[in-house]
Amino acid sequence: MKIYNLAQSFFIISVLTGCMAKPVLVSNVIEPVQSVFFIKQSPEVKTYMVSLAGGKLHLDPHGCIRLNSDTSPFIIWANSSELEYTSDGRISITNKLNNHKIFIGDEIRLGGGQYPTKPQSITNAIPDVCANHGYWIAAPL
Repeated sequence: MKIYNLAQSFFIISVLTGCMAKPVLVSNVIEPVQSVFFIKQSPEVKTYMVSLAGGKLHLDPHGCIRLNSDTSPFIIWANSSELEYTSDGRISITNKLNNHKIFIGDEIRLGGGQYPTKPQSITNAIPDVCANHGYWIAAPL
C-alpha cells in the first residue's frame, strides 16, 4: 500500500510539474543605468541670463545633458533643479520650487545664456568629456 501511494504521489507531482510554466529567458544582457553628469549652479547664484533656447533635451553618449545634439553646449542647471531616474527607466529634471518636470527627449524651452568658458560658481567640477562645446547656464525651469 505504501509503495502504491508513493508511486501515485510521484505520478501526480510529475504531471503537475509538467504543467507548470517554464521560465523563458527574455534577455541575456543586463543593461546598467547610464551615468549622467548633472552639474548645478552654486546656491549663491541669484541672477540669471535671460536668453531663451529651445530644442530636444539630449543625453550624449558620455552622459552630458545638452539641447538637440552631441555638439551643443553642456547645460549647467539652476540650483533648484534635481535629477531623478523614474521607475520606467526615464531620466527627469525637476525644479523643486515649482515642481515643473522635464524628461530627456522632451522638446523644451530653456532660459539662461551661453557661456564660453568653464563657470566657477558650480556645485561640482565639470568632466572633461562635457567641456568641448561651451556651456548653457540655465535659469530655473
